Amino acid sequence: MKRYLNFVCRPFKEHLTSFILLYLLLSVVDPIFCLFRGQLSLSVIIALWGFVIVYFLVYTLCILPTYLKDMYKAIIFILSSLFLMADLFCEIKLNIIFDESFATIIASTNLAETKEFLSTYLSKELFLSLLSCSLLVGIILSICN
Repeated sequence: MKRYLNFVCRPFKEHLTSFILLYLLLSVVDPIFCLFRGQLSLSVIIALWGFVIVYFLVYTLCILPTYLKDMYKAIIFILSSLFLMADLFCEIKLNIIFDESFATIIASTNLAETKEFLSTYLSKELFLSLLSCSLLVGIILSICN
C-alpha cells in the first residue's frame, strides 16, 4: 500500500513548486471568472480538470531522464504562459472561456482574418498588460526554480 501511495504522491514530493506554478498558470483564471458569473458547478469542474492535467504534466516530469527535465520544464512553462495570456484575453475582452472550440476557430482562420481580428480586439494597452503578465510569470519561475 505504501508503494502505491508513493507512486501517486511522487509529483508532490519531487516537484511541488512546479506543480503549484503550473496549476496557477493553467487552472486559476477560468474558475475565478466562472464564479463571478455565478457558475459554481462549472468552476469546480474546471478547477478539478485543471488539477488532473497538471498532475499528469508534472508526473511526466518525474519520470523523464535528468537531461530532459529542464527542457521539458521550459517548454511546459512557456506554453502555459501563452495559454494564460490567451485565456486572460478571452475572458477580459471577449467574455468567453478559451477552450478547444475557440482554438479550432483560431486554427481555421487565415492571416488576413487574424490581422483584422487582432486589430479590432487587441489594443496596445491590453497587449502590453498581457506581455507584462507573462514576463512576471517568467521572473517568478526563474526565482522559484
